[in-house]
Amino acid sequence: MPRAQLAQFAQRASETAASAFALHYRAAMRRVVIHRAGGYEQLRIEAFGARPPRAGEVRVRTAAVGVNYADCIVRMGLYESAKEYVGWPITPGFEFAGHVEAVGPGVTAVREGDPSSASRASTATRPT
Repeated sequence: MPRAQLAQFAQRASETAASAFALHYRAAMRRVVIHRAGGYEQLRIEAFGARPPRAGEVRVRTAAVGVNYADCIVRMGLYESAKEYVGWPITPGFEFAGHVEAVGPGVTAVREGDPSSASRASTATRPT
């Protein structure tokens, strides 16, 4: 095969591989799930599919997630209000930072690509 054709073939193969990786990366969302109280062995990493945001919702691609002492107490089954108000299974880590990946109908305060962060004590925020 002539060198020019070989270079074109390699370029197309590289672009195809990059596209396949990007598609897999977007589709391969994972979360930590705790199905019942216990020790660290109860932490499970599970794949799930992202649904489109509903009206008034946004989806954030997280860059960092905080897990604090309260999350550990919930995992151990010692936080009574979590049992009552959240139930099992749960996903720990309500503090996060990332970027808005998708917005639902009616969302006007943020756009795709905007930075976002939240904690239990606040709602998602957008720097001003």
